[in-house]
Amino acid sequence: MSQSTPRGSSPPRLIPIEALYESPVMQWGGISPDGRWLSYMKSWHGHQNVFVRPVGSTRERAVTRDSVRSIGSYWWSGDGKRILWLQDRGGDENYHLFAADIADTTGSVRDLTPFKNIEVEVLALPSTMPGTAIITLNRRDPTLADAYRVDLATSALELAAQNPGTFLGYVADRRSQVRAAYAVDSAGHYQLFARESEAAPWRMVKSYAVEDKITPLRFTANGSLYMTSNEGTDLARLVLVDLSTGREIAVDSDPLKQVDIDQILFDDVTGELLMTRYIGDTARLYPKTSDMEALLAATRRAGGGVVEMGGGTNDRSRWVVTLNTPTKPSVTYLYSSQRKTLEKFYDPRPGLRSYRFAEKTPVSFQSRDGLRIGGYVTLPPGRPAHALPLVVLVHGGPWGDRDKWEFDSDVQLLANRGYVVLQVNYRGTTGLGKKFARAAKKQFGRAMHDDLLDGISYLASRGMIDTSRIAIMGGSYGGYATLVGLTFPPDRFACGVD
Repeated sequence: MSQSTPRGSSPPRLIPIEALYESPVMQWGGISPDGRWLSYMKSWHGHQNVFVRPVGSTRERAVTRDSVRSIGSYWWSGDGKRILWLQDRGGDENYHLFAADIADTTGSVRDLTPFKNIEVEVLALPSTMPGTAIITLNRRDPTLADAYRVDLATSALELAAQNPGTFLGYVADRRSQVRAAYAVDSAGHYQLFARESEAAPWRMVKSYAVEDKITPLRFTANGSLYMTSNEGTDLARLVLVDLSTGREIAVDSDPLKQVDIDQILFDDVTGELLMTRYIGDTARLYPKTSDMEALLAATRRAGGGVVEMGGGTNDRSRWVVTLNTPTKPSVTYLYSSQRKTLEKFYDPRPGLRSYRFAEKTPVSFQSRDGLRIGGYVTLPPGRPAHALPLVVLVHGGPWGDRDKWEFDSDVQLLANRGYVVLQVNYRGTTGLGKKFARAAKKQFGRAMHDDLLDGISYLASRGMIDTSRIAIMGGSYGGYATLVGLTFPPDRFACGVD
């Protein structure tokens, strides 16, 4: 890591807090499966709502009109005729599934699940049955989620799978029949279930060891099941499962053998595997088709960075793609496979474009017990990298979260104010394999905290920080780590923010 500062460089101007944290002008861009409409979220009466406009037009209108609570997320129906979203009432967490027809300009909304004290989750919006949504609903038993098909035109519900008491999730086959499920038993073992049809009984295909984790994804045309699994290996990978035997065939794993598989992109119509993504020091994407290779080439011509894939059309002629780097806030584009170019869709925070941001550099060091620990260091721009104040910014979780190489408002706020920012992917951080997760067992406030202290020592040995001016902050587990840091030892940190 460079410790020098370019000659003539000076500290950047102060970035207002409002500029870093205000609601985006637009966000969550999408395109209808038929390619006729663009969608996105923006403010309507002070809350985030879904807007649409025809492709090639600037005439937009609000599809959702919730003036009480912002919409959290939304989907296009498989036929491109409706916008679907989940919403509760007054924060009661009883989420219902709502729909609005694009052809209806009156603003009318239909509650597809108008029941009391229920919670809905969307499982699939199948292209084979585009007027249908497959959901889970706890109407029969508030503690159990059953699977249903919902007719988006009539709101009619059809039971697809009744939860026997242990199922956590379901997968429908290519005919929209719910034929796979997974569970966790009382001892913590994942279990995979399957059946030949919705009329047939469930049978357990396989039970996995406690440290093994599976996530069933989708059926293939021949009836095999795509799934992520780390059975028999340290790192999670994409596999195909033979549901008659439980045998796994590896399809894709990290070529660098560093991290778990992070994302998988399939063609919703054909089921073809299009792309996989792994998050190491940076995000690495691996295209599986020529059109995905062309798309990634277009992102590199546009400046590269972290590629986030949004929705695409059924014919794969257009995709919504978002790019960002630690020094360049996200911008969302429309990709045309015909022209092989990216066209700007929107800039979520255009006010940030005039500011200078700090580079985030991947680092790696050895913990005191010999474990290789990774993370990121962000140096304040325009300041010599010597004897600077440090903020240790601890991510939450610890499971289900990690620090990544991407634009981060918290990091940029601190670096802009003159602080070095250290982010450590301490043991227990997800996405780095079973062994790394296992190393955190019974180590809250112990070895997990030592990883943070060893990261500080790594920076101190390079003369970059003033060891009398170190702060620690974070939320969730990061908040716990902050309280631990102010206690063990009590003189290590000058202050903390829980």
